[in-house]
Amino acid sequence: MIYFNGLINHLNILINRQITSSYKKIEIFISFLLSSSIYMAVNGFLKAYYSFLLFGAVINWSLLLATFLSVFAVYCMNRLTDKKEDAVNSPERASFVNGNEKKISIVLLFSYITAIILGISQSIYAMLILLFPLFAGIAYNIKLSPIIPRLKDVLGVKNIITALSWAVGTTFLPLIGLNNVSLIFICSLFYFFFVKSFINTVLYDIRDINRDKKNGIVTIPVKIGKENTKKLLLTAASSLLVMSFLLLIINQISFGLFLTMAFCVFNAYWYIGYTCNNNEIHKYKMPLLINGEWFFVLGLYYLSINIIS
Repeated sequence: MIYFNGLINHLNILINRQITSSYKKIEIFISFLLSSSIYMAVNGFLKAYYSFLLFGAVINWSLLLATFLSVFAVYCMNRLTDKKEDAVNSPERASFVNGNEKKISIVLLFSYITAIILGISQSIYAMLILLFPLFAGIAYNIKLSPIIPRLKDVLGVKNIITALSWAVGTTFLPLIGLNNVSLIFICSLFYFFFVKSFINTVLYDIRDINRDKKNGIVTIPVKIGKENTKKLLLTAASSLLVMSFLLLIINQISFGLFLTMAFCVFNAYWYIGYTCNNNEIHKYKMPLLINGEWFFVLGLYYLSINIIS
């Protein structure tokens, strides 16, 4: 009996070690995906894919790959330019960049050039759309005049520029080659992707509100407070639900697409509440919860198509 108990204890120790080892490996893998910008690139790919579905466009894999590469390059660029901020708010990301600046620069340059080549092979407009985040980032960081402040120093501009960059690419790339698309529909989807991205960028500022206050960084949550920011974001999300319902009523989208857009809104309600009601959030939860929704959106879309058909 003593031998049997000892064997059980030994097995428990081995199992616990294996679980701990596996958990650490998973954690290292997730950290790599997030720090290297690969996760954000996948997010961009899926969001663009969803946009093709919304427009009813034929999936263009070259443009989707170009989206993946351009998002990857832009976020790698941000990793390099935001090293000081990341040292405060995201030490893991800063640690990934430090010492690897040259490698990251080469990879991002190769990725962006490849994205542009893929874009121009489809259309000159696709190339311009893919270049928009780069131009926006340059305008955001450069001080054009001693009198006029940098856009980076203006409250809320960071969130608007980021949201615009996402909305421009996600909305207009699927339109390459499409004709007779309703202007109302285009504007509605642009608004949808803009507001979703705006909400997401502000939520990261809510997460970092205490550290931003300590370091004198003025963001929307720092300026108007967490509770008022929560109300602002919930109102913005609610406008998307109303818009989605109107698009369904006027037969601009199918019921299956309406379900996916409604899911995006209710998911936004959930993670807005979660972020605003928790002072300490695990470093991996924010990107996984917020940007990971597109896996579920696409899954819901294909599920709804099968059920309805």
